[in-house]
Amino acid sequence: MSARAERNHGGSDAVVAQRGRADYRSLAAAAAGATDRNGDGRITIVVGDGIFREPVPIMRAVEILGAGHGRSVVDARGLGSALTLGSAGASIDGVTASGGTAGVTVAVPMTVSGLDARANFGAGIELAVDGSVATACVVRANGGAGISLTAAASAVANTAIDNAGAGIAAVTGAGGVAISANVLTQNGHEGIWVQSADAPLVTANAIGGNYGTGIELEETIGGTVTANRAAGNDGEGLRLTQTDGALVDGNDFTANHGFGMRIDRASADFDAAPGTQDPAGTNDVSDNRKGPIEIK
Repeated sequence: MSARAERNHGGSDAVVAQRGRADYRSLAAAAAGATDRNGDGRITIVVGDGIFREPVPIMRAVEILGAGHGRSVVDARGLGSALTLGSAGASIDGVTASGGTAGVTVAVPMTVSGLDARANFGAGIELAVDGSVATACVVRANGGAGISLTAAASAVANTAIDNAGAGIAAVTGAGGVAISANVLTQNGHEGIWVQSADAPLVTANAIGGNYGTGIELEETIGGTVTANRAAGNDGEGLRLTQTDGALVDGNDFTANHGFGMRIDRASADFDAAPGTQDPAGTNDVSDNRKGPIEIK
């Protein structure tokens, strides 16, 4: 897992291990208490192999280097988020977040990259503040959404597999939600679900094999849904429910078990050309089991 900063080439300041020589047996204690022992201006904590059964809040600018995904594991045992990032200067690499109410909660505006979150009770990653970004993360087999956006946040180029909820779920009354270039498959509900957001951006995602709809927008205002491939899902390719004014252009909504598009008390523009275009516009809605389009 990585919320990346430039690595400390001056060596570690503390070692966390379950056996053998170590400065700490607890990663939470190291994150709270380690000091810049080598004087290079950074606090670097090296974590050995093993399962650390504790939630770990990271509220300082520390660099945590694990042994690798699946080797250094934080298991929160349902006692909170496995990892909580509360400092934009924190850096984490090579640690898996598991067993939490969420895997990783990002509680300050920052970009996290390469996170590995699996088998948590809730979401794999929760972006809880405006300006937070998750990119190049892998979230799988979590009990909620793979990635949950509860603020004006962005999910870019992540992979969400086999989560019980949506691959990515965004529930916020704010603008500024962006979901782009993600791979979302085998999730228990939608590939992407956006509710109550203003002008959400959903673009260039690959969404297939999910047990619900590929993309669902519900009670949103405006927004852009372009260049996505939502194909082979158990529900519709796209579902718009009580939305107003989205641009839906150049998407592949084919080979789903429901309709290509289901439009329920919603308005949208289905082509970027001037004027308002009717469905399907530039979108491909062929080869869907129930038909191309349903309008209610």
